[in-house]
Amino acid sequence: MIARRGFLAGTVAIGAAGLAAAKSGPGLTDTHVHLFGPHAKYPMSTGRPFTPPQAQIGDLMAFNQQHGITHTVVIQPSFYGTDNRLLVNALGVLGKRGAGVAVVAPDVSEGELASLRSAGVKGVRLNLESGGEREPEIARRRFDALSARLAGSGMHLQLFAHISVIDALSDRLAKCPIPLVIDHFGFPDPNTLPRDPAFRRLVALVGSGRAHVKLSAPWRIGGVAPEFETLKPLALAFADAAPNRLLWGSDWPHTQRRSPPEPERVVPFAKPAVTAWKATVARWLGPERWAAAAVVNPARLYEFNDNA
Repeated sequence: MIARRGFLAGTVAIGAAGLAAAKSGPGLTDTHVHLFGPHAKYPMSTGRPFTPPQAQIGDLMAFNQQHGITHTVVIQPSFYGTDNRLLVNALGVLGKRGAGVAVVAPDVSEGELASLRSAGVKGVRLNLESGGEREPEIARRRFDALSARLAGSGMHLQLFAHISVIDALSDRLAKCPIPLVIDHFGFPDPNTLPRDPAFRRLVALVGSGRAHVKLSAPWRIGGVAPEFETLKPLALAFADAAPNRLLWGSDWPHTQRRSPPEPERVVPFAKPAVTAWKATVARWLGPERWAAAAVVNPARLYEFNDNA
């Protein structure tokens, strides 16, 4: 059970300062986007399941303008493996309005981590789900190796894994010495109920202050526009437990979760209802908690400071 004192402290802090910060500080932040291309300049991994179309920095800026987004967190996609050049170059363009989450090799050097950090990378992603990795013991080994490498780096660890894998890692997550971010609601199965034991343990982890959680990519976990009703109780469970640990994301440009037999085949992006998703989450959370998820919390986690 979440400690009532801790919950109330977080709620009061957001209620007192959240809306003011939303008006005076950084604006709406999208905490989960990817970039692709130009393909000739940034070749993709030969082990990719398919080829996405190009989605370049200019396309991202147009998307941001359309949706009133002022700050962006660019996530290294699986298609590029540990080649973070596109990510770093994009952060150079975005400047103080951008932050990044990289993917690194298990033996990444301290020098490379420091270089990424100085370029605006705030975290490193452990992506188990894109490759279909749900074996608990493999997940434990990879988590242990990466969390050990990140210790003292000033970066957080972002985890994209199925909720069953997250649950298998629960003891490690509770004791992890570095900040954690959980992707896409913890990637539950469609129609997961808030009382599901694995989900409740994840909510408790977030409520303890050990992790942030992204309210992102609803279409990947069974949400149907425009109401996304199956996800409302999940979102509210996180919001009630820890409003100061919520993050909103669009998952632009929306790669489709499919694997045709030829890696060279271009699979078009999906066209989900981002406007509806943004409005729906804002309605679920209410003004103060929406300001927390979309402005205050990401500004703190990703160190956005337009006056710096």
